[in-house]
Amino acid sequence: MSKSGPDQVKLDLSVIIPLANKWEFEYTVKADKDLLDAYNAEHHTSFQMLPADAYTLTETNRFGLGEKVANNSIVVDKTKLDMGEYVLPLRLTNCTQPYFQIEEEKSVCLFSIIYTPAEIPLSLDMLSSNATHANDGTGLPGLFDGRGSGKHWHSNWAGQVVDPVYGHYIDFKLPNPIQFFAFDLWSRFENANGAPTKIVLYTSNDRSTWKEWQTVSMKLSGGDEEYNSSVFKSETPFQYLRFSGVESNAGNVTTGSYWNCGEMKIYGE
Repeated sequence: MSKSGPDQVKLDLSVIIPLANKWEFEYTVKADKDLLDAYNAEHHTSFQMLPADAYTLTETNRFGLGEKVANNSIVVDKTKLDMGEYVLPLRLTNCTQPYFQIEEEKSVCLFSIIYTPAEIPLSLDMLSSNATHANDGTGLPGLFDGRGSGKHWHSNWAGQVVDPVYGHYIDFKLPNPIQFFAFDLWSRFENANGAPTKIVLYTSNDRSTWKEWQTVSMKLSGGDEEYNSSVFKSETPFQYLRFSGVESNAGNVTTGSYWNCGEMKIYGE
């Protein structure tokens, strides 16, 4: 879901019978927070439950004679949500056909719902860097001039611009203060030799005092490969963002290595 889309989004959860259906019967699907808690514990994640007042779910549905697919309707109301990532964990809990047995491993579903900010189009007057390489790629316009051979931003290499804190950074001057931020990033078109593996985000409102905000780890192994970040929320609005590349597939940027990027999109509200 995006800021510019409709306030309510309808989703369908399909329940399928893998055989010829000769019966008429009902079944029930309900939200089950224990599923999400177990998933977070197993995968060391921290996904949050979709709030109960932000959706309506058709819990009881029926199969008619000969029908092999039934759909449960889920309507999500984004006006009840902050931007971010949510999960709606669902479990098949009942079936009125006594000869059917619900298989545990096939009776659950975790619906991922992401409410993203609007895209902020990039322009050259928004961007600055401490380490743009002048003769590799197209400079800062390489972040938004399309994906293709030679169309990338590359930081200085050969041990230039050693910064033990920020590494090689790109600063974004945003049109307006924002609190929610996300980004998409593509590796260089030809390969991922200099793709970032660790980015640290800093925020500021005066472009001189920077507050460390988020650390983002990623793994890109091929050319023109895409990475999509989470939606991050700041407690206070900010108008400047520092995108610090500190580690890459090429090495530690804070001690003399480099990173590069084939394209970038940013989102904020």
